[in-house]
Amino acid sequence: MPRRPIITREFLPRLDIGDLVMLFDGSGVTPGNEGGTPLFEVRAWEQIPLLGQHGAILLWTQANAAPAGYALLGGEASGSIAAGASKTATPNALNMSNRDLFQFRVLFKHLGALPGGFVVDDVDIQFRLPGAVQRWTLLNAQGVMNAMAQYPLPGDVAELPDQAANIALPTLYPLEDAFDAAHKTEAWCFENNPPAFTIFNNGAVSMNSAGHCVAALISGFRYNLQPYDPNDAPLVPRSVAGFPVKVTADVNLRTDVTYVQIGGRPPGQ
Repeated sequence: MPRRPIITREFLPRLDIGDLVMLFDGSGVTPGNEGGTPLFEVRAWEQIPLLGQHGAILLWTQANAAPAGYALLGGEASGSIAAGASKTATPNALNMSNRDLFQFRVLFKHLGALPGGFVVDDVDIQFRLPGAVQRWTLLNAQGVMNAMAQYPLPGDVAELPDQAANIALPTLYPLEDAFDAAHKTEAWCFENNPPAFTIFNNGAVSMNSAGHCVAALISGFRYNLQPYDPNDAPLVPRSVAGFPVKVTADVNLRTDVTYVQIGGRPPGQ
């Protein structure tokens, strides 16, 4: 099976049932099973349009309370964020079951009462995976997500038309799915190793309004993996990106395996 592109602009599942997968973190290849090979096989998968009540995972709430219609799922940060300060959230929603792998993209939104003089573009979001390892970064500069680089949501509130009427369309509406445009945020997490999000207030005013929240809109694909069973076939020593591995002779590491980075900063930083 030919290897699929690592990231495509259109948000599609990268894996299918029966695919062979090798997982990498900051230390190298993630062990597979006691059989001696680091390969996993995709057992099942499903798509997830949005996570959380109201389609949002709260990352930070000023008052440590969810607005009406939303829910706290654990791992949120709370309390005011002073000008120039930050707070970090590790959402429990992204803690998963044994051998679950999650491919996701994320958008960030504010809700509730905003402080006077505050603007959304004064907030940066930094991504960490696992929670202590900064991602989206270069040697001398940190990478962030900012609302000014985020595609707007469609905001579909149009009702279906009555008889002899056409559906009403907004005056302006996006021509692209916002999660397709969010391809630079795509990441993977595995089992109970969720990412963390650090919220930086770059503004001149404190984020101190009761009811002010920052939420993540997360969409993706969940895969359930099982260790690859070599059926007692002998394992052959090989090397992937400088790391020693063992696979059966019939596995072509260049064409038969999909490689997924589940955490840690890539070498060279």
